[in-house]
Amino acid sequence: MDDVRALFEQSEDCDAELRRNPVTGGIWMPKYDSTTEQLERAHRALVARHAFATEGPPDCQPLPTNYGERERLKVGFGLGYVVALFGRSLAAGDYAVTNHPSFAVYAAGILALAGVGPEFLGYQPSLAQRYPPCRLPGLCESGYWANPS
Repeated sequence: MDDVRALFEQSEDCDAELRRNPVTGGIWMPKYDSTTEQLERAHRALVARHAFATEGPPDCQPLPTNYGERERLKVGFGLGYVVALFGRSLAAGDYAVTNHPSFAVYAAGILALAGVGPEFLGYQPSLAQRYPPCRLPGLCESGYWANPS
C-alpha cells in the first residue's frame, strides 16, 4: 500500500481541492471524500491489473484501470475492445477480482451476446476460436457483469 500512497503523494494535484485518483482516474475532494477509500480503490485496481497480467491475454496488456485507457483500447475493436469492457466491468464491481469471471470466461460471454458479439467487434474468427462464445449468466448487453446469485 506504500507504493499506492507514493503515487498519490507524487501526483501533480496532491495539494489541490479537487483531485484525480492516479490509478483509477476517479475525481475526489480530500476535504469531503475519504483519502483511505481512494487509496484502497487504487490498490484494488492495481491488484486486478497484476492478476490480469497473469490470466489475461499476453498480447493486450496491461489491464486498463481508468476511462482514458479503456477508451483507447476500444478504437481498434477486436480483443482490445473486449479488454476495455472487462476493465470497465471490473471497475464497476470495485475491482473485486475474486467475485468476477476470469477474462477468458468473460470474453466468451461477450462474444455470445447478441448485438455485441463478433459482428459488432469486427468479424475476427481468431477471436471466436480463442474465446468460444458461451452465454455468461449475469452479463448484461452493455458488458457489465453482476453476480446472478
